[in-house]
Amino acid sequence: MKKNKLLIISLLALLSVCSCSNNNNNTSGTSSLEEISIYSSLGTSGSLDSTPLPEKTLDEEKVNQIISGEFEVLLQSIKTEDEVVLHTEKQKSYLHGYYNEVLKYAHGDGEYSRPLPVTFSWECNVSEDNVINYYTLNVSENSDMSSPWTFISETTSYDVYNLKIGTTYYWNVETYIGDLHFTSETNSFKTEDESIRNIFIEGVANCRDIGGWKIGTNQRVKQGLIYRTGRLNKNYMNLVSRQITLEGRNMMVNYLGIQTEIDLRRTDNNEVGSLTSSPLDTSVNYYQCPMVYESNKNTLVNNSPMIREIFKLLSNEDNYPLFYHCSIGTDRTGLLTYLINGLLGVSEDDLNRDYLFSNFGSIGGSREYSDIEEDYIPTIKEQEGNSLSQKIENYLLKIGVTSEEISSIKTLMIETI
Repeated sequence: MKKNKLLIISLLALLSVCSCSNNNNNTSGTSSLEEISIYSSLGTSGSLDSTPLPEKTLDEEKVNQIISGEFEVLLQSIKTEDEVVLHTEKQKSYLHGYYNEVLKYAHGDGEYSRPLPVTFSWECNVSEDNVINYYTLNVSENSDMSSPWTFISETTSYDVYNLKIGTTYYWNVETYIGDLHFTSETNSFKTEDESIRNIFIEGVANCRDIGGWKIGTNQRVKQGLIYRTGRLNKNYMNLVSRQITLEGRNMMVNYLGIQTEIDLRRTDNNEVGSLTSSPLDTSVNYYQCPMVYESNKNTLVNNSPMIREIFKLLSNEDNYPLFYHCSIGTDRTGLLTYLINGLLGVSEDDLNRDYLFSNFGSIGGSREYSDIEEDYIPTIKEQEGNSLSQKIENYLLKIGVTSEEISSIKTLMIETI
């Protein structure tokens, strides 16, 4: 067996937030056997069109050849007050302003709902006779780097989308030269704690996590459990026609970990586009829960029987993580989100802000608060209860959702901060 090498890697971390950056000088170290420096940087990128490279794996023979070294890394850390921005300038302006002024920033006529990616970059200086085929970027919520998101890059930078808000992440870079395996020390950063956690899924419009919203002063809705999106396939087709791309499917299944799809589109008129199983993967549970949406009719009252069935699905922990969608992820999807987050205790202002964020998606037209104010809001507010959460809970009980199911959803979805 070959002898392990002791390698000292020096790593420089740069963080760019908006148009400003904080630069730190790197330190370096050498080993008596070989000298190599990996310089790493982390920042936000304004590009919304970057597409991750396809996943690659090492063949078994190459894996068996890799020798893990014992590494000492000299690291200059990112300052703790630095936070990575995930929203575009227009998104931030909307989130900081009055929700009913959303049409100052978006009109539902283009796909502007994507978050900013976090751009990781590094340099590896080696002699010309050493060839590096690719790098592995690991990004984890855990300091021990367990359960990481892993990305393969043939270059020394990579854009990562869809990180959680208000979360500390840890990351490192791995590569190999010949049969020697090299790993940088783990670095960390924190994302800005500002709802909404909007999501980029290639081929799908108007995507976001319903989690991240604050509940009072010391609770919030858990992220990474329920997502809302637009459709994944074309409506009214005799043969299923996917709109979500292979990269989009990879993100939802392998990174977001989706277990269940709830389709709110109608089946009686083939709005579902002949779909009978999830276009993501055969491993994903697929439930058709058709809801109707017609102007000048009460969307909540008309869909109460189906809402009861959906809340049964939401109460089952085995269905998580899950996502639901209608056609454009706005009206029926918006109603369901209003009920879930309202039940959990999210404020009325934040519920309205989340609904109107759909204007940043490609939804074929704009939405205003009056669209729901004249639809299901009056039905909710006429229910008994001292708070919006109580009113929604009483309505759900009235239509047949059980107190046990409601309790289960709250337990699954609320966390203390």
